[in-house]
Amino acid sequence: KILCEQFAEGVTTTRTGHKLLPDYIRVIQGDGVTHETIPQILDRLKAEGFAADNVVFGSGGALLQKLNRDTFKCAFKCSQIEFENGG
Repeated sequence: KILCEQFAEGVTTTRTGHKLLPDYIRVIQGDGVTHETIPQILDRLKAEGFAADNVVFGSGGALLQKLNRDTFKCAFKCSQIEFENGG
């Protein structure tokens, strides 16, 4: 609510009627985030009239220790190729 007040000139309303902060402002929530609390946080945002796009979730210790790639049905994979000639 404070961010919406401080940056009121850039706050818009989504087509679903929720308040959306300006593109250059988001809330990062990482502390206390678990598989169970993410839906609770999103439900609270919705109840307060805020768009889910206002928040991003960090992967803190609880998520790293209690979840695996199948919990949210996604995986991130990276690879690197090195050539002998430096290319």
